[in-house]
Amino acid sequence: MASEDIGKKKLDEVLTSGDPAAAAVIHSAIEDFAQELAHVIKRFLRIKEWRDTERIVFGGGLRASRIGQVAIERTASS
Repeated sequence: MASEDIGKKKLDEVLTSGDPAAAAVIHSAIEDFAQELAHVIKRFLRIKEWRDTERIVFGGGLRASRIGQVAIERTASS
C-alpha cells in the first residue's frame, strides 16, 4: 500500500491502539514534520511583516485528527 493511500483515520488508529513498532514510526514522522514546520515558521517570523504575528491557523482539517493534534503540539513546543 502506498503511503498516500493511508488516511488520517488509519494513522490515528495505529498511533493509539496499533502495533507499537508502527506507532513508533508514526511518532518519528510526526516529530520530523513538526521540526521542519517549526523551522519554516521561525524563518517567516524573522520577516518584518510577520514579526508581530501572535497566532497561525492551520486549515485542511489538520487539527481534526489525533496525528494532526500531536504534530501541532510538537511544533508549538519547538
